[in-house]
Amino acid sequence: MFRVPVALLSAAEGKARCGECRHVFNVFDRLYDDLAELRDATADQRRRLVEAKYNAEISAVSSSAGTAEEYEVAEETAPVLEPAAWQRQPLRGSDLGKLFGILALTAFLGVQWIWFNRTALAAEPAWRPRIEKLCAFLDCRLPLRADLSQLVVVSRDVHRHPVVSSALVIDAVFENHSAFTQRYPVFEVSFIDHSGAPVAMRRFLPAEYLGTGVDIAAGMAPGARVNVALDVLDPGKAADSFQFDFL
Repeated sequence: MFRVPVALLSAAEGKARCGECRHVFNVFDRLYDDLAELRDATADQRRRLVEAKYNAEISAVSSSAGTAEEYEVAEETAPVLEPAAWQRQPLRGSDLGKLFGILALTAFLGVQWIWFNRTALAAEPAWRPRIEKLCAFLDCRLPLRADLSQLVVVSRDVHRHPVVSSALVIDAVFENHSAFTQRYPVFEVSFIDHSGAPVAMRRFLPAEYLGTGVDIAAGMAPGARVNVALDVLDPGKAADSFQFDFL
């Protein structure tokens, strides 16, 4: 017995092929809406098939031996596909153990995901406090936060080097206006011509623009001020202006 959608039967014009004997038949001739009626029809068809088989064997024996032997024919049983139904089962202790095991594995998977993505999550303001608590418990070290928009240049100046004629001196002061300690940025200096096109550019790492004795790993505390004094080559007369950026 099979549950077949009507739309599928309409598309095939009711024709179907038996998967066992490969016979093509019209499904609409064997279509039932009621499951009990279908079972009765199936049982009746099975009984008629058994009787036909029995009569064929009797005829074969009678034609060959002339006598009929006594046969016992047992009705073969075939599996019946019935619609699946939900059944209420009592809750057992093993079921609770499986449930707690699934929850524990799910929680462990979540902790692993947070651990391997802690660097990216630590940069998110919403996740930072949670990651800090997790690292305090697991004794791990997080990278410093960075918010370049809170780094403000207080003063800037570019002038000729007092000794080297082909060099310039860059003086700048910037402050950390954020409420947290953040990493020292990469300091970028660009020289631009009158049309706004870049003429020269140089990037300085914290170790290049900070003085000796500064703990770079400790970062910039809130309100900290950094003085930058750098010597660079003169980009030439094509450079009309300059700008500072943080990366």
